[in-house]
Amino acid sequence: MTVVGRGTTHVITPRTAPGPAHEAATATTAPRQRDGDTFEVPRRRAPQTGPAGSLRTAIAVDDRAQGAYFHKIVAPARPDAHGIRVEGQLPEVILDPRRFAVGGVVAGDPVAATRRVLEGGSLDTAMGRLNDWRTGPLDKPSVYLGGRAGGQEADVGLSMDRVYDPAGRAVFTDLASGSDGRDPAHQFVFDSGARALKNGRGDVVAAGDDAVKQFMIDHSMQPSYAFRPYWRASPSEPGTTNWNNPPVTAAGAADWATRANHTGTPPTNAYFYPGEHFAMNVREAGTGALRLDIRGNGDDSAIPAFGVGIRASSFGKGSATEWKRISSIDQKGNEGRPVTPTSSMAIGMVWEKSEVLLGANRTPTPLSSLSPTQVRGRDLADSAIYDRTFNIDVVNGRETVTIRP
Repeated sequence: MTVVGRGTTHVITPRTAPGPAHEAATATTAPRQRDGDTFEVPRRRAPQTGPAGSLRTAIAVDDRAQGAYFHKIVAPARPDAHGIRVEGQLPEVILDPRRFAVGGVVAGDPVAATRRVLEGGSLDTAMGRLNDWRTGPLDKPSVYLGGRAGGQEADVGLSMDRVYDPAGRAVFTDLASGSDGRDPAHQFVFDSGARALKNGRGDVVAAGDDAVKQFMIDHSMQPSYAFRPYWRASPSEPGTTNWNNPPVTAAGAADWATRANHTGTPPTNAYFYPGEHFAMNVREAGTGALRLDIRGNGDDSAIPAFGVGIRASSFGKGSATEWKRISSIDQKGNEGRPVTPTSSMAIGMVWEKSEVLLGANRTPTPLSSLSPTQVRGRDLADSAIYDRTFNIDVVNGRETVTIRP
């Protein structure tokens, strides 16, 4: 990172309950100005400012970071830091209906765009366009961790992505949110062999091309999205892609393994849905290796866990290592460019625990106790803009973050 110190500290004092910005029903109308529990002070005054339980983060600006609305908290680099673990609740998501693309071309509202595509040609042609990897929202809410060691940076975690069933078929939903909510009654896939549309239980709901198209139109369908694991190491490891997701099917894992950055057995694809509780950690797994694990937590502990080994040649060598956690709205194809205005929101992300793994025993140590830094991007360096975009509340030691560009 190219970080420029600001000489100030961001202080958030505890509240008794999260404010209205963190509820989907009121997030669009809640005030956007800085509220009374958030302020900045010179760093030398920070320890004496605010009541017990206040969250204090030094402010720095990464002049090279652009193209995303991100809230990043970074622990100081130290040689005895070997990873980071968090527990939390994923945000609810509202996506800008104007920023949906079909085949890479902006097409507006996803339901209307899906209807136009279905009406515009054969079912096979329509499915080809709707299932193109470039089809989807241009804003991608993400929740992730990472680290930096010896000039290499790792970003690992969860990002909104297309849902596929275990057979590798793209899933559609009739829910207005654009996410099927893990409910088979609201998951639909096109079985090209049977020329039929089936729900998540395998029941045929429409048979024949014309009936399939009409059923999808009548039920206001659109592609379904959820949070999916991803990881990357930059610079990339030789012979691997920079951006990695798990293989969609077990049958495709062998081919996937020839390109992907991973160690050990190829991981099984997984999804985590808005509002679900999760636990996630990334840690050094020997010289030149990392390990990412994500699982459901609390009431959502039955969600299948995900884990993958990652090649990262600069990690695990005893050098001072920096660990971070981020909640973000990334913008597809916009990295390194100015952020694009959007009405997309990531609402009510809760960081229940954030701990750095220190020492030989990898003791979980609260991130807030390590004098962390809030790193802002170039687009959001100005405090007035930052505070309009991010609403952050601290309640009972839990940090709730809502992103409202």
